[in-house]
Amino acid sequence: LRMALQSVSNNDPCLICFALQHVGCEVLQLLRVYSLRINPGKYFDENRITVCAESVKVNMIAFQYLNTASMEENGFVSFLSALFDVLVEAISFNGLPNHPSGKNGADETIGRMCAQFFVYVARTTPAMFKSTLTVMSVERRSVLEAAVRADMGGYAAPKNDPAKKRLNLKGFVR
Repeated sequence: LRMALQSVSNNDPCLICFALQHVGCEVLQLLRVYSLRINPGKYFDENRITVCAESVKVNMIAFQYLNTASMEENGFVSFLSALFDVLVEAISFNGLPNHPSGKNGADETIGRMCAQFFVYVARTTPAMFKSTLTVMSVERRSVLEAAVRADMGGYAAPKNDPAKKRLNLKGFVR
């Protein structure tokens, strides 16, 4: 689907609109099911990363289409809000590099893909990104903000500053 949408994106944007109106919700549900590992099994787990990556890419195409189409802000924010909810759930379940969730079957690669999508949206359409944040719950917004910070910071390992050692001034004698 992604390859077909990419090949026609420049020639016929109406075809993208038509295709995504009919399968966009299913692609979002696939992303949710596979990223949250709702139906684990051998073949499910083998294809998990691929399905999540392709789903994120198709949603990226949808975002790019909506960004170029003349659309009112409320519709665009509604799309981003629904997508962000799924991506936040995925990050909560899978964690991020150097910030694992510790849940059974979690894969930090999926969390990283979601965080990269957030950063892409924030850099491409900052006004829409901010508008979407205003309609999100505080808990989901904090997960999103942490993911954006982690991605922009290069997923640095959390610092555990040891307690400062006290100097024994009695040991210094003239």
